[in-house]
Amino acid sequence: MNKTAANNQRIMPIVKDAFRIHANPFPWKKAIGSGFASGFPVLVGALAGHTDYGLIASIGGFVYLYAGGESYKKRALKLLLVSIGIALSFGLGTLLSGMLWMMAAVLGLIGAAAMFIFSALGIQGPAPMFFVLAFLVSSGLPADPSQALFRAGLTFLGGIFAMGIALIGWLWNKHGPEGAVLQKTYHQLAACLSAVGTPGFHNAQHQTVLMLRTARQTVLGKGNRRKKSRHDERFFRLLEKADDIFIAIIHFSAETPDRETAQIEKALRQTGDMLAHARVSGTFQINENESEPRRKLFEEINEVLHIASGRFDKQLDGEPSRLPSSFYFLRNAFDWKSPVLIRALKYGIVLFAADMFALAFGFARSYWIPLSAAAVMLGTTVVFTLHRAIQRSAGTVIGVMLAGAILFFKPGGVYIAFCIAALQCLLEMLIVRNYALAVPFLTANALVITESMHGGAGAGYFMIARLTDVAVGSVIGLLGTILLWRRFSTKRLPELMRNVIRLEGQFMEKLLTGQNADEHKLRVSLVRLRDAYDKALGEFPHANAEALWPAISGAQHLGYYLLSAQAHRRPPAPFSDEEINQLRAFFEQAEQSFIMKRMPADIQVPHVPHYPRISKELSALYSGLRTAFEK
Repeated sequence: MNKTAANNQRIMPIVKDAFRIHANPFPWKKAIGSGFASGFPVLVGALAGHTDYGLIASIGGFVYLYAGGESYKKRALKLLLVSIGIALSFGLGTLLSGMLWMMAAVLGLIGAAAMFIFSALGIQGPAPMFFVLAFLVSSGLPADPSQALFRAGLTFLGGIFAMGIALIGWLWNKHGPEGAVLQKTYHQLAACLSAVGTPGFHNAQHQTVLMLRTARQTVLGKGNRRKKSRHDERFFRLLEKADDIFIAIIHFSAETPDRETAQIEKALRQTGDMLAHARVSGTFQINENESEPRRKLFEEINEVLHIASGRFDKQLDGEPSRLPSSFYFLRNAFDWKSPVLIRALKYGIVLFAADMFALAFGFARSYWIPLSAAAVMLGTTVVFTLHRAIQRSAGTVIGVMLAGAILFFKPGGVYIAFCIAALQCLLEMLIVRNYALAVPFLTANALVITESMHGGAGAGYFMIARLTDVAVGSVIGLLGTILLWRRFSTKRLPELMRNVIRLEGQFMEKLLTGQNADEHKLRVSLVRLRDAYDKALGEFPHANAEALWPAISGAQHLGYYLLSAQAHRRPPAPFSDEEINQLRAFFEQAEQSFIMKRMPADIQVPHVPHYPRISKELSALYSGLRTAFEK
């Protein structure tokens, strides 16, 4: 009885989380654009007397969903490549139709390759989902290899049309994405400042670092440009100042964490709004009696307003370093220790297994099984995959009934076009609130497209078959997540923690001896550690990961305070060799403690008079290690 109660206590929160509604604003523009991109090709095909051609082109319309917050130049290149990829997938599906082993193998390769590329380059969006859908739908059409090029061409045209819709904002606001991401960044900085002195500050810190990374990916390009416009210079400087303000917030939290922040928070939000609407007001007045940390924050905000107004020398004194090439990220991800490679392999293996299972057992419209597995596997961990399985199972029942009701009336081409557009629009509207709310429209839309291509069967058979396929596919996806590398992130935590502690020790030694340390390495390591910890919480079982939080939290806090200390450097006090050796011994003991999974030895925690907050965080790290590994 106790065991049953304990299992219920574990399962119920997972079910509740799966249906939690998020208070995100409805993306009206994206929803309407997505509906138009998917429905218009079908309408054109229907009016031309070839609804079947329009339905194939509508698969290319899913390219619109890959448009993110990047600049229009990057968006154009990304969507062009996605259009080519989806068209190629559709063509391959036509060529290999009926070849059981080849179909399953190529499907696995397509899914794994798309997952690897999207994850390695940090591209947001549906990742491999619509590459997989294009291949599976085309493989289910009447086998005719001679039609491969023609069908791929129709899909590509649909993708180019969707790409045009996604780029239409360029006509009236060429730099809209850059302005929007900077507005979000400054709003996130305000949220981080408002969390100072609260238990949520640590999470706000991490979210701000992720937002800064997104802004850097949007604003900065790869490689060197020969010419930079004034807009480029302005965005570069605003990005630099966002970094400076983040460090100033950390400094504020270390020096005066109990001071009122509402005034500065409001100023930051107003600044973000001004950037988004290209309206700049005068600077904020700074009182003479302000503390040094508050004064620093207001000075940084005033500099932002000065830059936003366009009053700056064109040449940057220190231009932000550009992002490495795409090849650099792909090469680094191709490593057995890389979560990107493991996730891609897992995805490809499960797709191969699901397709082989469906084809071997002769399921009608067998592609629904691997397609369901593909959707469920987009969850990054066992818990997230279970969420997807629950959401998909619940939503599919409604979606199948909705599609059955639409197809029961055997609508003509024009009505199919409007149905597809409406379903796609509703899908995009609701997916930001909860995936379960969107699944009925996602399922109904996919069913309307595919069943209209094939010609429908009886309503009863159609509904039972689709529900069975989705259930089987979801189970295969969930089993794949459970059986393959299920605790990968948990096992990586000791190595990542050791790397962070080692870098912090080196950073602190350079700080105290008046040298400049590598901020970028430390920042990247802190983000990787937190990402791995968050994923470890979603793995099963995760009890060990929860126990490590005191130590990981201590390392995270210490790292960000070290970054702040270097930015607000004080004259170095004489540090003896004995004190340096004591510092090294402390960090070596901390490393060994985490690697060996044991409490650190009783040693003296170094004291740094010039940086009392860092001394406090060293003690917190030591206490966290003892708490994490106490028996």
